[in-house]
Amino acid sequence: MERKTVKGLVLFTAAATMLAVAPASGASAAPAAESAGAAKITWGQCESPGLQRRGAECGLLDVPLDYAKPNGKKIQIAVSRIKAKVAAKDYQGIMLVNPGGPGGSGLTLSVLGEYVPNGAGEAYDWIGFDPRGVGSSVPALSCDNDYFNGPRPEYIPWNQSIEQTWLTRSKNYAKACGKAGGALLDHMTTVDSVNDMESIRKSLGASQINFYGFSYGTYLGQVYGTLHPSRVRRMVLDGNVDVRKVWYQANLDQDVNFERNEKIWFGWLAKYDSVYHLGTTAQQVELRWYAEQNKLRSAPAGASSGRTSSPTSSSTPATTSRRGWSWPRRSPAGPTTRTPT
Repeated sequence: MERKTVKGLVLFTAAATMLAVAPASGASAAPAAESAGAAKITWGQCESPGLQRRGAECGLLDVPLDYAKPNGKKIQIAVSRIKAKVAAKDYQGIMLVNPGGPGGSGLTLSVLGEYVPNGAGEAYDWIGFDPRGVGSSVPALSCDNDYFNGPRPEYIPWNQSIEQTWLTRSKNYAKACGKAGGALLDHMTTVDSVNDMESIRKSLGASQINFYGFSYGTYLGQVYGTLHPSRVRRMVLDGNVDVRKVWYQANLDQDVNFERNEKIWFGWLAKYDSVYHLGTTAQQVELRWYAEQNKLRSAPAGASSGRTSSPTSSSTPATTSRRGWSWPRRSPAGPTTRTPT
């Protein structure tokens, strides 16, 4: 995981530091009977070099494919662990991490503890995991490996042809998932992932979990807390999903905020026009952005090399606007520049 990405988790570091100074009451072991009946993880060396350098352990946990049939077919969840580095009296319990997506790999996110300020993260066992069907979990579901490869159609369906192209691509992707998913496809819900988190808790012998999630991970945490309220100790939720609006309206709300951040980004570029030469006002930069899009429609970039890019098939301001913490690195003042909020 890139260090600069972790530095962007301002909310997390602040909240986790605050939580870590609380008393350690509640970081207790699960009842012996519960732990005895739980599947166990056989820990071994991790494949990730980054996890290896940090002394992490990795393993697979057997869980039911269908929790309504606990004695039926099993699948495996890939789990990593970096143990706490404090005395038992200061131990704060296990901290599960989910990066969002849904479908994002979280196996390497057990490293997050080292980035919490003042060593506060050392009081937790940090648990990364790949959700069912993802990454190193078994089986892993892949519908169409070429789907995101370029050249891709323009994202904005400004004519009927582009709209139909995306409708066709979407239908074909759904068909590919239906063909590749098998029985797993019917058991890839948020509730299934919550049940997997419970299986991880039981396998580790903990009575409660701490949880850090961002983006979709905040929704996962909220559902876990709803279904298992007595098992929640502490949570850090970064970039919250509004559960009242999942998913269509929630995504539209996200687009509104992307637009807001893009306009802030345009203003930031205008502030440093002496470097970027894109315009001296936010409006000028925005007009330049759309003008360049229009040019690319008639003359795609890279056409002479055979590798073309449509106006919105690659990075857009939305990509950068989500990473406001990285803007100071691009400014003439260097990393000491205050990040826009």
